[in-house]
Amino acid sequence: MYTQSHQHPIKPISPGKPICSGLEHRIRLILACLLLASAILYSDMKYICSHISSRAYLLLGLLFFSLSYMLTACNSAFVAPKPSDQVQAVSVDSTFQQGSPVAATPGYLCGAWSSNNAPSTQGTITIYARLTKNIAGVSGAPATAIIHFRNGDVTLPSHPSSDAGGFVNFTLPLLGRQPAGIPATIDVSFTLDQGTLDCTSAFFTPG
Repeated sequence: MYTQSHQHPIKPISPGKPICSGLEHRIRLILACLLLASAILYSDMKYICSHISSRAYLLLGLLFFSLSYMLTACNSAFVAPKPSDQVQAVSVDSTFQQGSPVAATPGYLCGAWSSNNAPSTQGTITIYARLTKNIAGVSGAPATAIIHFRNGDVTLPSHPSSDAGGFVNFTLPLLGRQPAGIPATIDVSFTLDQGTLDCTSAFFTPG
C-alpha cells in the first residue's frame, strides 16, 4: 500500500489591529468638548439663533460630517487575516484505502434456458444449463432443476453432472400442467464444494 504524508508549518495569525486608535482618542476629546459646548449653547438658544450667521451653520455642519466620517473609518479599518494565509497540515494516514473494494476475477457463473419457449401444453421440452469458472466450463458438478408450474413446484428426479464443457440437460414433459399463455420458470442449481450456485432462470410459455 502506498501512503504519503505532507506536513506544512502553520503560520501564526496575528490579530487585526486598528490603524487609527490614536485618532479615536482625539476624536473622543473633541466630541466631549462639543457636547459641553452644546450644553452651553442650549442654555441660551434664542440668543445664539438670533446672532449666528448662515456661514457658521455651514461650518458647524461640515465639522459634524467630518467627525462622523472619521469614526466610521476607524471602526471599519481593522486588518483581517486572509484565508490564504492559513496553512493547515495535511497528513495521509497509514490505513488509507485499506479494505477498499477490488474488482475480482469472475468466479463461478451459470445460466439455464429452454429448448422451446413456446411449447404446446402437452409437449416435451429440454432444459439446458451450463456452469463456468473464469469462462471455462466446469465438469463433474451435479445439478438440480425445479419447475414452477401455476399450481405448484415440481423438482425433476434426475440430477445430471456437468460434462467437460460444463453443460447439463433435463427432459421435461409438460403433461398439461401449465395453462396456455401462462409463463412458467425453471430454476437450475449446481452443487459445488463451496456450496450451491443458483443459475439464471429459464422460462417457457405454452401456446
